Amino acid sequence: MALKILLYFIVSMGFIEILRRSKLAYILVFFVAPLFGLPWIIKNMEAHFNGDLFLYAKIYSVVAGAFFLYMGRFTKFGETKWYGLTLYAILAVNILEAMIKDSVEGHYLNAFSGLLVIITAPVPKEYGVRKNDNGTVDNTAHFTRAWILFYTFWNITFVYNAYNLIWPIHIALLGAPLIITGLWRPNYGLWEECLL
Repeated sequence: MALKILLYFIVSMGFIEILRRSKLAYILVFFVAPLFGLPWIIKNMEAHFNGDLFLYAKIYSVVAGAFFLYMGRFTKFGETKWYGLTLYAILAVNILEAMIKDSVEGHYLNAFSGLLVIITAPVPKEYGVRKNDNGTVDNTAHFTRAWILFYTFWNITFVYNAYNLIWPIHIALLGAPLIITGLWRPNYGLWEECLL
């Protein structure tokens, strides 16, 4: 299992960097794959997760988040005041979905922690885009390292409580953006939760 987690971690690190640099890769991963993969996704969710409504909501909120991150990076939308408000709202809804699932399953402390994650997230004016010298464009936000760690531990706890068979893989999937954005390169760019 440790080797599998390490492999997922290394692949995730590379994957994030490819998505940063390639508009085509971003489109394929977040728009084309979900569209054509939807029948397979639904079949597997029915077979393995008994049609868990949370997972359906998560798919749509992740694709919505990816869409607006894309719009921010590759259109003028990233320069508007609506961009930060939209990203903040999508982040809050994404966390709220998990809070509802936590509450329904009796994990009230983690649901409350999710509320604290939302309250302490950067305000909408703290989100934006940055054009780099190498031609790439990054989504940016002023997340503190403490917030990134808090979010990561909250999210791992949620996955452990809700889907304990797959939580070890989420250590790798959450660890890659944690290291890239919070520890390895502070202020590197918006932690794209939609990659999780």
